[in-house]
Amino acid sequence: MKEWNDEMQLIKHNVQKVLIWVKSHDLDVKFWGNESLTKIFKTLGVLVKCDKLTQARTFLQYARIMIE
Repeated sequence: MKEWNDEMQLIKHNVQKVLIWVKSHDLDVKFWGNESLTKIFKTLGVLVKCDKLTQARTFLQYARIMIE
């Protein structure tokens, strides 16, 4: 982010895809496999990857998934 000034030239980009991280609280650990997560989150988009702690099931407060 930059501070606004009158001489700025705005460039409009044609964005086709956006990657976002989604945190899923209260998701039972038995659903933390790739196949289950893909089925659960397909309504939001395409599952790209899970973070390392979700894959290893070592941080059990929430599952973190990247979606396209």
